[in-house]
Amino acid sequence: MNDKSILVIEDDRKTAASIRLYLEDAGYTVDCIHNGAEALDRLRHFRPLAVILDVMLPQVSGVEICKRIRREGQTPVLIVSARTEETDRLLGLRIGADDYITKPFSPRELVARVQAVLRRAGVQSRGPTGVYLDSERHEFDVRGKLIPLSPTEFRIAQLFVDAPSRVFTRDDVIRFALGPDFDGLDRTVDAHIMNIRRKVRNAGGPIGIISTVFGVGYRLGLRD
Repeated sequence: MNDKSILVIEDDRKTAASIRLYLEDAGYTVDCIHNGAEALDRLRHFRPLAVILDVMLPQVSGVEICKRIRREGQTPVLIVSARTEETDRLLGLRIGADDYITKPFSPRELVARVQAVLRRAGVQSRGPTGVYLDSERHEFDVRGKLIPLSPTEFRIAQLFVDAPSRVFTRDDVIRFALGPDFDGLDRTVDAHIMNIRRKVRNAGGPIGIISTVFGVGYRLGLRD
C-alpha cells in the first residue's frame, strides 16, 4: 500500500469488497482492513489519500480511530455507518469526519462523496517520476515544468496521475473525467490527450507523458 491509496476500514467483508470494486473502477488504489486495531497499526506507518471508516469495528471503534486521525493530521475521513439518527451523524462530524453516509448506500454515491471530499481538501496527486497535480491551485507539474491545461485537460491528467499503472479506454476517460453530460465523440478524447502531450512537449517536458496502449487505450507514460 502507498500514500496514494484510499484506506477502507470496514468489518463487513462484502461491503468492503463492494467499496473496493467501485473505487478501483474510478481509478483509485484501495486497501481494506477489517478491524480497528490493525487499522491503527497501519495508520502509524503511512498516510492514506483518504479513509472510509465504519463506526462499529472490532477491537477499536471507528469513533476512536477518527479522533486519532484528526489529532495527527488532516487526512480526509468519510464515515459509513448503519446508525441513521441525527445525533450519530452530528457526532461523526464533531469528531472530525469530513462526511457521513448511512448504510445501505449506493456505491456510486460513495465514490462521488469521496471525490467531493478530496476536492474540498485540495488533495495534491503525486504520480511517479516527478509528476505532480494540485487540484486546488490547478497546477500540473511534470519534472519541474508547469503545464497550462484547460479544465477538461486537467481532469483527464488527474485521472492518469491518480492511477499511474492503469490503462484507461476512451470510454473510461469519458466516464471518469468528462462526466455524464459529455455529448462529444470518443475521438474527442484522442484530441484532448494529443493537446496534453503537445503542451508538455512545448513546455520542455518529456515526450510521451500519456502513452498509447494499442487496441486498448491510454496510460501514464512516465512510471517508476
